Amino acid sequence: MRIKYKRKRLKYFLYFGIAWILLGVANLLFNEQLRWNDYAYIVLGVTHIATYIYESKNQFLTIESGVLCKNSLIPRRISLSEVVCVKSASGNYVIKTKKTEIKINVGLIDEESLIELNKILRSLNLEPGKTILV
Repeated sequence: MRIKYKRKRLKYFLYFGIAWILLGVANLLFNEQLRWNDYAYIVLGVTHIATYIYESKNQFLTIESGVLCKNSLIPRRISLSEVVCVKSASGNYVIKTKKTEIKINVGLIDEESLIELNKILRSLNLEPGKTILV
C-alpha cells in the first residue's frame, strides 16, 4: 500500500521545475555575457523535475509485509509489529519502536491516504495511552 503525497506538492515541483528551466534557457539565449548562475537556473529546474518524478513514482510512505518505509533519498524502515507508541507532535506523527522512531509530516499526505494510514495505525492495537488514534 502506498501513502501518497498531496497532488499540490507534486504539481509544485513540476511547475517550478519547468519555470526554472525556461528562465535558464531564456538567460542563455538572450544574455550576451553568461554567468554561472545562468546555468544554475537549469540545474535547479532539472532538480525540481527529478524530485517530481521520484516522488510521483515512490510516493511518501510504503507499507508492505508489515514494514512501513518512509521513501526519501535515504529510506527509513520500521516494522509495524515492533511499534510501541504513536504520538502527535507539531503536525507530525511520531511512530516509535524500542530502537528507532520515524516522524511523518501529516500535512504532506493526501486526505484519502491519511485515512488509510490512520486505519493501519489503529489496527496496531496499542494501549490507549500509547496512541493518539482511538
